[in-house]
Order: sequence, then structure tokens, then C-alpha cells
Amino acid sequence: MEDFGADKYDEDDDYPDFGIPLAKQVAASKERCLGVTVCGSGVGMSVVAGKVKGVRAVVASDAAIAKAARRDDDVNVIALGPKFVDFEQAKEIVKAAIETDFSGEERHQRRLDKIADYENECSCA
Repeated sequence: MEDFGADKYDEDDDYPDFGIPLAKQVAASKERCLGVTVCGSGVGMSVVAGKVKGVRAVVASDAAIAKAARRDDDVNVIALGPKFVDFEQAKEIVKAAIETDFSGEERHQRRLDKIADYENECSCA
């Protein structure tokens, strides 16, 4: 486990400074791994993480979303927003994400393959 977060509060911190290194680490991992990010709403971190080729990020506001995202979309970054989820909910969300594997169903894999093909053919990532 690696922590990409700040050591202390700095009001001038910008979430891309932390989200991009985390997303790059997830994308480069040879093993299946899960990144967890935190920002006010979770949205900024999910946007920046999703810009890294090979990363599929989701804002998870409850455990059911985390499970569905992992099971169906093989999401590898969960973004949490403490403005919308409390600490106990965040623990449930992360637990659900860790305990849920990608289903591997053909329709889901087909969709992920299309996303990967797009990432590989364009200069978008």
C-alpha cells in the first residue's frame, strides 16, 4: 500500500497533484490493484484519475455503487467525497470495493475492450 496524500493540511493543495500519481501507479501495476482517492465531493479526483490511460474511476457514494462498478466495469479507482459520505460509509464503500471482483462476463469485457481500444488509438490519455 502506498499513500499519495498530503502529510499536513495546505489550503493551496490541488487534487491533481495527488490524484495523478496515484492513478499512474494503479495503471502501471502488474497486479490487480485498487486506488482510493478523497476530495471534497470525489468528483475532481475521479475526473483526474480517469484521464490516466488504463484507469477506470468512479465516485462511490455507497457500497452498492462500489460493488457494481467493480463487478461490471472493473473500476480500479474509487473516489470518495467526505462532503457526501461520512467515515463509516467510506469504510463500507472501500470494503465493498476490495471484496468485489470483476465478473468477467462477456458483455462487460467487450465494453472494456472497446474503451481500451479507444485509449490505444487516440492521443487522449
